Amino acid sequence: MLWKMMQTPTIVILIGVLTACIAVVVNVLTSKIYPLRKEIVFGIPDEQLYVKYGLYLCCALLAANLSNFVTQWICPEAAGGGIPEVKTLLDGSYKRALVTPRTILAKSVGLTLAISAGFSVGKEGPFVHMAVSIADTLMRMAPFRHLAKNDAKRLEILACAAAAGVGATFGTPFAAVLFSIEVTAGYFMVRNLPRSFLCAISGTLSITFWGYNKAFALFSDFPKMAQGYHMRDLVSFVLLGVLCGLLGCVFVVGVKKAVEVRNTFLGRDGDDPNKVARLRYLYVTIVTIVVSPFIFYDMTNGVASFGDQHSIVNYMFQMAPLGLTTPLLLYLPFKFFVTIMCVTLPLPVGLFTPVFLIGSTTGRIVGEFLLLLDTHFMQKHGVKNFISFQPWEFALIGAAAFSSGVTRAISTALIILELSGEHHLRTPCGVAVLVAYFIGNRFTKNVYDILVDTNGNPMLPELPEALAVNTAEEVMENYETSKPAGTRYFNHTWHPRNDGQSVSSEAPPIISLDTTPREVIYMFGSADYSLPDNRILPVVNDSTHNILVGAVVVGDLRNAVENIAKAASLIDAEKKAVSNFYVVGKSGGSSVQLNELGEGGAGGNDSSSGLGSGAGVGGGVDLPTSSILDIRLPFVVWSNGSLQPVIKADQPLRTFRSISRTWTCPMDPAPYQIVHTTELAKIHLVFRMLKLHQAFVTNNGRLVGIVNRRLLRGFIGKREKRPSDKLYVLWGGVAGAVRTFFCGDEEEEEGGGVENGVGVGVGGEGGEGEAESLMIHICKL
Repeated sequence: MLWKMMQTPTIVILIGVLTACIAVVVNVLTSKIYPLRKEIVFGIPDEQLYVKYGLYLCCALLAANLSNFVTQWICPEAAGGGIPEVKTLLDGSYKRALVTPRTILAKSVGLTLAISAGFSVGKEGPFVHMAVSIADTLMRMAPFRHLAKNDAKRLEILACAAAAGVGATFGTPFAAVLFSIEVTAGYFMVRNLPRSFLCAISGTLSITFWGYNKAFALFSDFPKMAQGYHMRDLVSFVLLGVLCGLLGCVFVVGVKKAVEVRNTFLGRDGDDPNKVARLRYLYVTIVTIVVSPFIFYDMTNGVASFGDQHSIVNYMFQMAPLGLTTPLLLYLPFKFFVTIMCVTLPLPVGLFTPVFLIGSTTGRIVGEFLLLLDTHFMQKHGVKNFISFQPWEFALIGAAAFSSGVTRAISTALIILELSGEHHLRTPCGVAVLVAYFIGNRFTKNVYDILVDTNGNPMLPELPEALAVNTAEEVMENYETSKPAGTRYFNHTWHPRNDGQSVSSEAPPIISLDTTPREVIYMFGSADYSLPDNRILPVVNDSTHNILVGAVVVGDLRNAVENIAKAASLIDAEKKAVSNFYVVGKSGGSSVQLNELGEGGAGGNDSSSGLGSGAGVGGGVDLPTSSILDIRLPFVVWSNGSLQPVIKADQPLRTFRSISRTWTCPMDPAPYQIVHTTELAKIHLVFRMLKLHQAFVTNNGRLVGIVNRRLLRGFIGKREKRPSDKLYVLWGGVAGAVRTFFCGDEEEEEGGGVENGVGVGVGGEGGEGEAESLMIHICKL
């Protein structure tokens, strides 16, 4: 009992400490490799520029391709930032290959090599992914295996691990918890907040005790400068927020286009794996060759010549004015382009730190411009204290605002405050972050959702308001209600939906209480079905009424029927050897009375068989002749602390008393089900909050269909509105009002008014029509 109470606190502390260990190793290795790169660039005389650049390019290509090799050889799922994959896991779409110990190794080594290649990448995404992998690995060990059996508890622990990954990146436990919630969790249980903080603070304290806290700080501490500000300062914060929000949208669109180009270059998932692997090496090589001249020039003549990434951040935030110098002005487009190219590489790379640098550069340029405006223009015209803040403070505000415009995480303001300790920037950061957040939301999704969409991760999209009132009947795939005589009940087909869209040709089979083990064996052996062990099948009372009474897991069903088939083979062998009335079953030595189970059964040979892919009719394997294969499949449910048999009214209880427990199949008597008139808004909410994979649809208790994540993604994805659609509607309304004001009612009646012009259109096509109509109105004016 004591260990059960201490399980959760123990595992979250271990996750934090182990994540901190990996973070220390990665940061120490990258800090040791940087002097080697510097020696290559600055150790050769400037007269030998081509030799210097050629040597640098060879080293960059070597490190980049080594990173690609390590990733593809150890764990291909480790490629990418990691946060889109963690979002998918926490959304309920669990994939074991994403969170194995091989993922941790590939992610850490691949990230170290990618940073060594000089790419403009960050560590936050890979650290989050590694922390979640550590959590899943620990939960598979014997002391914590109990936690993994409960899906809700497992997801809570994984959410805590995400906070540890962010904390290991920045050393900011408070902001780490909020950032992990905003970025990775669709819905968050408030009771999990203390555990997340315990996980994040454990890693941060470990880093501090080991003496590496300064190495993890994004920039050095500043002297505390509490000061006031004027109304015009707030105006400058708003303008900076607008600029960062718009630049954030451009960055997100650039990342989307780069990922689309990458996916097109690498081909589709069904292509030859060897060909895709070769294309990955080629793509990494091409990108390295493209970005290396920019990185090399910046290292020799630009901002990067001041030192490593930590030194660049300190340079951006130094208190002395820099002026609008050429290196500073060139660094923004350089960093913008190089980061877009680097973060879309099929390598273990993150993007937050480069995004932070882009934002700080933007804020620094704005601050330097306002300072020059104040000293060279405003003061000459008698305006004193035109601006109260210094350029380095605008750099901090810009870093938070641009990060918010890209990630849509309000907690970036808290990250800035925890890192800098400049509490007088609370209001300026809050204003700029909110403006950038709302500006970005009007044009694009956040960068992580864009990566989820373009990478094809199985995650539920947001539900548009226009689809909220649709019902389950419009989304579900229907079970056939009438069957030809003699058709086995497990061999149903789907009805096509009313909208004429193509659907899957075969339905998941239905199991009834009358289904026999022999029928299940034929089902598993049929070429029409390929059922994984974690698939859930519905159980109905009979083929006539189709009343849903429960659900079974394919793995449990397979184990039960395998045990029955083995016992049947032993019975047949015993009948040939000894002609007695009682025979002994294989499992547990329990007796099976043949006179109670009934004689007869389908013909066949006496060879024994398992239920693998070749079993049954399609596999050409003969079944035993024993009649126990033709009894009703014994289902049991957990009730009042023990397993109880599921018995129909016409089935004697004594049958179950003679059956071995290993023959029984556990059944869930209350699978999640919805009625056919349930609104899509409720279905979407339940799937997101409870992390459901599927729900059965009933009508007066009768099973009529099924709704799963694949169907929801397909139904919503084709009708999903773009963030800019509301902007089109807004501009369309403004255009209609202007047209009415200037042109009067006559022209409105001729053209059909607002209803035919710009007032309609809810989806993407309607938004484009409104924008086109707006241009027509402007031309008329």
